[in-house]
Amino acid sequence: MGKRIIIGGIAGLAILCVCGAVGIFVFGGFFNAADVGGFFNAADGGTGEVAISVSAPLNAGVGDAVTVEIVIKNPTDQIMDLDSVDINLEYLDGVDISESIPVYSDNYSLEPLFPQMSFAFHQPIPANGILRVRMFGTAVKSGDFSGTLDVCIDGGGNCTGTEVRTIISP
Repeated sequence: MGKRIIIGGIAGLAILCVCGAVGIFVFGGFFNAADVGGFFNAADGGTGEVAISVSAPLNAGVGDAVTVEIVIKNPTDQIMDLDSVDINLEYLDGVDISESIPVYSDNYSLEPLFPQMSFAFHQPIPANGILRVRMFGTAVKSGDFSGTLDVCIDGGGNCTGTEVRTIISP
């Protein structure tokens, strides 16, 4: 009986350590979503200077074109990299994203860790400049669709998010 408790405790501690390490890697020191007047500070290596704005239509009808626009402002003297835009699958259940400008190089599911689809860009954000990303899709079914849209700068673990929502009528 004593050996089972010790082995169970060690296994539980190991699982707790792995979960903690994953949490620190994904969120620790990288996540800063302080909302400020339509913009939020992106996780950008700790400088807190990149501002991101996201817009999408609040209302659409089934079959309508839907454009999600992301504006990333880089006021630093260094070029940064837009690694990816990750969109919650609950939003994508109603909006089918099919293309973008600039063109995403790949898209893949982040499940089972995160219920998101990742669109890889690897686009430079000019020093003291702006990168504008437009993601084009179609409203595919009626309902109220919302979810987190994460913008990842200079690496996949360096992300911050905001909510995106579109109500689709029949």
